[in-house]
Amino acid sequence: MRGQPVSRELKKIDGVLLAAHWDGETLVALRLAERRGVVWGDAALSTPEEVMARIRAGASIHLATAGDLPGDFQVGERVEIRNDTLMIAGKPLSTAMKALPVY
Repeated sequence: MRGQPVSRELKKIDGVLLAAHWDGETLVALRLAERRGVVWGDAALSTPEEVMARIRAGASIHLATAGDLPGDFQVGERVEIRNDTLMIAGKPLSTAMKALPVY
């Protein structure tokens, strides 16, 4: 809604992971929304390698769920990389599958 402020913590985040697509135990794609200046872009599909490249380039990526307003998210854990694996709260994303909705 016009004039409604979104969360201040979103100004420090570059992207949010909204959902994941798995082929058995293999992570195939992630639904990622990126901040572009002061606005958030539409959610787009990215491969895990593309997300890792963004994080290596210095982007701050977090798990999130969509809020009530467009561009507003309920922010969760930060996504990190260890040993070429996406990690959430110290656990590999593959073992924390339930952290993201499946699409």
